[in-house]
Amino acid sequence: MVSRKSIETLTENEIKHIRDPAVKALIKQKINETGSLKAALAKKIRLPKNGIPDAGPEIKKVRLIRKKQANTMMVLKPKPKTFAEKTSLHHIALYEDGEHVAFTVRSRLEVQHRLHDNLPIVAPYDDQGRPLIFSLCRNDVLEHIDEHGEVSYVVVQKFYRSSQIFYKPATAALIIEGLLSSRPKPFIEAGYRKVSVDPIGRVKRLKKPAG
Repeated sequence: MVSRKSIETLTENEIKHIRDPAVKALIKQKINETGSLKAALAKKIRLPKNGIPDAGPEIKKVRLIRKKQANTMMVLKPKPKTFAEKTSLHHIALYEDGEHVAFTVRSRLEVQHRLHDNLPIVAPYDDQGRPLIFSLCRNDVLEHIDEHGEVSYVVVQKFYRSSQIFYKPATAALIIEGLLSSRPKPFIEAGYRKVSVDPIGRVKRLKKPAG
């Protein structure tokens, strides 16, 4: 299988699995020039253009070859043929009734079953009747306004079944070592809310909880 990965999260052990020979060679060259992968990624790596080094587009993602068992994968769409691991997580939904914060984490396979059964991907209430605050997928954005009126944003990177959410500040374009993380309750108590950001960076605040 071939998967795409952001170059900023690439590890040294993954370089040998890069599918595109030219990209692999270029990254290795930059590592030799700078002394480490971290230093190479701190400077934007660009493809050559018309024989001129670093004159082409920036490399933002790389394709990695991964070995997977066929029965652990599911087809997301036929063209282009796209797969996902059945156990990979689709979203985490946060619920709150004024006293308790709860969560539900669903895998891609669970979402497919819900669609088949004509159920909403994100349930508006949890099993205890708590209403939905918002749901989060990878790359969703949360907005926070502090007591001084300062606005900041964080971008969700991943989450676990345990409800641990990993994120990074939206202003940090490159974080190599580690991510920030939190459980759902601090997000809710601090007043974070999910927002929509268009391709040119305009923020749309959601007027009501949305999944």
